[in-house]
Amino acid sequence: MPAVQTVYQEAPSPAYAGMRANQEPHVAISRVVASPSIPFGVPVCQGPGDDQVVVATAGAVFRGISMADPVNPATLTAGQTNAYAQGRTAAVMTKGVVWVVAFAAVTAGEPAFFDPATGALSGDNTKSATNGVFDSAAAAGALAKLRLN
Repeated sequence: MPAVQTVYQEAPSPAYAGMRANQEPHVAISRVVASPSIPFGVPVCQGPGDDQVVVATAGAVFRGISMADPVNPATLTAGQTNAYAQGRTAAVMTKGVVWVVAFAAVTAGEPAFFDPATGALSGDNTKSATNGVFDSAAAAGALAKLRLN
């Protein structure tokens, strides 16, 4: 029988925004995208309808972090490989550990906040609260694990 796989990576593939960070139990809800698009790994808020979400918006209620769905091209925005298209169903993590991009440097154990105007995640407590803490340290613009409780 011929070999099925003869080349192996030295390390696992790197993480990306919206990817589950580990195999701990998590909770994800399904919501319809009401914004023109929602990138993976960003804060999402309650949309205009009961089962809808929008990108971070001032005054809107935080619902969770958009999870990556790279295997379902029907959810993607044309020309993008990292966002849900309007009208598609997005997976939104409400509890668990997910990879996100830190807007500013963060430390493990630091409470997480998001800027409703930009969706930027950081430890800046003058912004809107998420229900989570950073589970890893990261420099500005780098990936960090966010634990939603």
